[in-house]
Amino acid sequence: MKPHPLAKRYARALFELAERANQSEDILSQFKAVDVFFTQQPRIKAYLYSPLVDKKLKIQLLKTLFKGKVADLFLNFIILVLQKGRQQLLPEMYWQFKLFCDRKANRLGARVISAVPVDSAHLKTVKEQLSRYLKAEVVCENEVDENILGGLIVTVGGKVVDGSLRYQLQRLRDELLQVKYNNI
Repeated sequence: MKPHPLAKRYARALFELAERANQSEDILSQFKAVDVFFTQQPRIKAYLYSPLVDKKLKIQLLKTLFKGKVADLFLNFIILVLQKGRQQLLPEMYWQFKLFCDRKANRLGARVISAVPVDSAHLKTVKEQLSRYLKAEVVCENEVDENILGGLIVTVGGKVVDGSLRYQLQRLRDELLQVKYNNI
């Protein structure tokens, strides 16, 4: 998916200001919390996204919700986004801002898919091996998908390593079908 150019532009501007103020990691965690908040509060999100509600009322709501709970720089950023009518891009702006922060910190996100939840010790081992191999800090998230039957599927930076039992069985099936038809 290609990022929306405005989302990237806004995220870059926030990132540069946050870097100057040495607040990028703090603002990243606040941005995540706000993103989660709006996801969990669809009525407030709908209110902020509605073209029927006056912008002054929306700004007052934002100030009531976040004043003193987030950095002034970040609150001013959200208010500016709302004034410009770009609030629908906030989730993508968060994603872009996170990418800028991760790039600066030499941090990569990894998704580890397993058939059952992976315990913290095993996840830590996977994280350490990936960090050593990629020469970057790796942040792992475990996702459960019973359909893979066993093993792991690891996704890092757009690359996928499929070590799932489902994939191995599929490959074996394909090989057996090739042998069967080649020998006839």
